[in-house]
Amino acid sequence: MNRQQLEQYLQKNPFVQIKNIVFDLISEEIITLKLKPGENINISQIAEDLNISITPVREAIIKLIDYGFIKRYPHKKGYYVASFDIDDIIKVFYARKTIESKAAYLCAQNKKCPNIEKLTILADAQKNSFYDNTAVSNDFEFHKLLVFSCGNNYLIEFYNSIERKALRYLKSNLVNLAGDYYSKHPGIESLATQHTSIVNAIMPELAEKETANHIETALKNALYFYNSNKINI
Repeated sequence: MNRQQLEQYLQKNPFVQIKNIVFDLISEEIITLKLKPGENINISQIAEDLNISITPVREAIIKLIDYGFIKRYPHKKGYYVASFDIDDIIKVFYARKTIESKAAYLCAQNKKCPNIEKLTILADAQKNSFYDNTAVSNDFEFHKLLVFSCGNNYLIEFYNSIERKALRYLKSNLVNLAGDYYSKHPGIESLATQHTSIVNAIMPELAEKETANHIETALKNALYFYNSNKINI
């Protein structure tokens, strides 16, 4: 991260507090694995890179600790990127399952689901995206659009509360699936086509079931790499 990124963010969001911008910038580094699990966070270096005082960086770090992205250890000095936690992975995926399957149900209740054309395009693109490194962006955009199309503000609010954690696990999972293990792991083919099954679901109950099944598959893939120590970080 650098001063240019900070200024670009300020141009788009001129009234956002600096500490919240720093929170977003560090979160992005963690989500994209530029800052890897266990890596030390150098507050002074971040402040220098962004050309700001240390105070908003510290405030952002505290917020990231509360969110679970950064940890402090009693036997170590400083701050560290939180490692992947099996219990948290399961909880996040099951929260996604609850939210997104109900969102699909609500979308299917409409005579014409909002954004169905764009969802169809994203579903079709996902079938081949593992070959051109767009799997993460396609998958995330599809699921986010599905939730935002449901019309229930409370479901959307719940989704927003776990969005960053979900994206972090998704990023790690799909990087592995799109990498050396692509041809070896059976879950890849079902992940690539399940978006289409969701879009094609006409009855509300079927849409709910297909989405829940898709999240279950994604969780199994995440646990596969976690338990086999093949997480690509």
